[in-house]
Amino acid sequence: MPTIRTSTCKLEDTIKDVPYDQLSPEQAEKWKSNLQSSFILSRVCLFAARKLRNYSRSGYGKISSAFICVFLTAATITIFGLINLGLYKMDSTLFRTTEMPMRLTFFHYSFNRMFFSSISELEPAKPLAKSIYDGEALFAFFLLVIFVSLLLSARAERQTEELNRAIETLEQESRAMDSAILVEYRFESVDGALAALEKIQTGATSFLQILSRNL
Repeated sequence: MPTIRTSTCKLEDTIKDVPYDQLSPEQAEKWKSNLQSSFILSRVCLFAARKLRNYSRSGYGKISSAFICVFLTAATITIFGLINLGLYKMDSTLFRTTEMPMRLTFFHYSFNRMFFSSISELEPAKPLAKSIYDGEALFAFFLLVIFVSLLLSARAERQTEELNRAIETLEQESRAMDSAILVEYRFESVDGALAALEKIQTGATSFLQILSRNL
């Protein structure tokens, strides 16, 4: 059921059945103001519903989750790379190396560990370095669980259902407002109502045209 009241469309009984060109200036302004408000509300609801539906179909929600996954992965690689670099500077014997490692080597080392791999240029040699090495692997596993939950969890399904309900409600509101406009203002169609607003040159006409073109 629509939740926005359609009382915005209602005209006073004294002007409801009077042709527009027979209204007094004050009555004409009231007629025009009510019709404008009703039309704007209807078109804003429909515009929002269409944009939300496009968003729902576009997959941007999944892209957002994927972005979070990439960000967390990059942050983990960076943090553990810095930790290992700090350990090496404190005690170089914590690691076995084939040559003098550069800073980039530690991030390369951390990147490979995130994917449960290793590099020959740098390997943990003592318990402290090995514990960090294993800790990153454990953290990578936790991230994998987070990734799966973000992309495939029931929460995402509930969010989609809620979004669809919001879209349906907005579309219902728009239809209810359009129906009320036809009943109250005695137009045969919504296009006829918009044409009437254009004829009397209201300030909201251009705004309504922009919304209508983007539906």
